[in-house]
Amino acid sequence: MQNDFLMRVVFRYVLLFIQVYTFYVILHGHISPGGGFAGGIVLGLGLVLYALIFGLETGTKRLPLHYALFIIGVGEPLRESSSSCPILPLPLHRMSFSASD
Repeated sequence: MQNDFLMRVVFRYVLLFIQVYTFYVILHGHISPGGGFAGGIVLGLGLVLYALIFGLETGTKRLPLHYALFIIGVGEPLRESSSSCPILPLPLHRMSFSASD
């Protein structure tokens, strides 16, 4: 599959639309279904398709493994801290948007 010129050219344009759609899903997650998880899945699938079509060596040049591990290493503690914040006895859990305030 790596020598198919037409597939490579077409997929370059398809990848652009996949990335634009990813950012649309992430930025409009508060209005419609989606958000960070769904946007990350779409972006990850785009990177997997890139590695399948252009080859694994080219795919790891686009997103090296140490960058991916850094993103996981920063994102996981951030997710854990933001999800455990409401159970802490801090004034942070008292933020409310109700009309009675």
